[in-house]
Amino acid sequence: MYKIFLNANRDKKFSQQVKLQWLTLKEIAYIVMILLLVYLNKKVFKVSSIFHRIYLKNFWDIQSLRKKWGKMNIIKRNNVHVQGNKGPVILYAHGFGCNQKMWDRITPAFNSTHRQVLFDYVDSGQSDIASFDKKRYSSLQGYAQDILDVCDALDIQNGIIFVGHSVSCSAGLIASIARPELFECMVLIGPSPCFSNHYPEYLGGFEHEDLEGLLSLMDQNYIGWANYLAPVVSGEGGGEAVSRELSESFCSTDPHVAQVFAKTTFFSDNRTDLPLVTCPSLILQHNRDTLAPLEVGDYLHKELKNSTLKVLDVAGHCGHMSHPELVIEAMLEYFDTSCLRLQGK
Repeated sequence: MYKIFLNANRDKKFSQQVKLQWLTLKEIAYIVMILLLVYLNKKVFKVSSIFHRIYLKNFWDIQSLRKKWGKMNIIKRNNVHVQGNKGPVILYAHGFGCNQKMWDRITPAFNSTHRQVLFDYVDSGQSDIASFDKKRYSSLQGYAQDILDVCDALDIQNGIIFVGHSVSCSAGLIASIARPELFECMVLIGPSPCFSNHYPEYLGGFEHEDLEGLLSLMDQNYIGWANYLAPVVSGEGGGEAVSRELSESFCSTDPHVAQVFAKTTFFSDNRTDLPLVTCPSLILQHNRDTLAPLEVGDYLHKELKNSTLKVLDVAGHCGHMSHPELVIEAMLEYFDTSCLRLQGK
């Protein structure tokens, strides 16, 4: 074996001078090592390609499993239940201190025509309280995200009829602004974008000091607060049964968690969100509602595009519990006249 050097002759252009020398053992070993690495690299490349394909396949399998696990986690976290498997989707969202059982008087009317989705917010009902995040639920955006999470967990991508009560109406409107393609229309029962008065342009029903006092009572005597608020919410038209059901629901909620939801409910002001809503809506206003006076319904109707206002002959804040027949009738009428496509007509 020889070393070959090609040296350009400065005096003779294009000529080459060749010198032959013996290779040292060190240089021979170096060349052999290089050739061996080249040979092995071809083999390793083939093997690595196989492992690479296997890795990618397993990676996507793992990602798929993670996605499925995430959906299952949300279904458990929010205690999601689905009734029926055909027809347009109705998604129900309960109000402060309540749970999905409050819709039991409404759902039977739509069992044969709709797929109905019920859930509890993370701080309510039978939800996973360990998932509660004070920072997240100190804003209505956190509750709106619960709504969107439930939709994603069930792979619902459009056509949802949202039915919300009280503060959930605001959470639903926020969700519709974030994902307008999800929602076909909204039914808002006893809605209020802001519970406090802002004179002279807005009458929410409460002075700020009154709401502070309500929260102070809640902090000092939670059971006493629950027993006081329940009949106020149910109203004269609710009767003892509705008042008792509300009181039991309030009392079953963790006081510290309930206080976060209460502050978010009573001190949020989402009036500036209303012009951003594009989804059609039915506003069901109670004509004698201590928590949401008639002026609130008028204000919402004025600010929400494509909205329909209907005043129900109900004393109290929970028409879906005290007078379910009126709520069902109003919903059916609205679906027939304003949401014809939902009924396949």
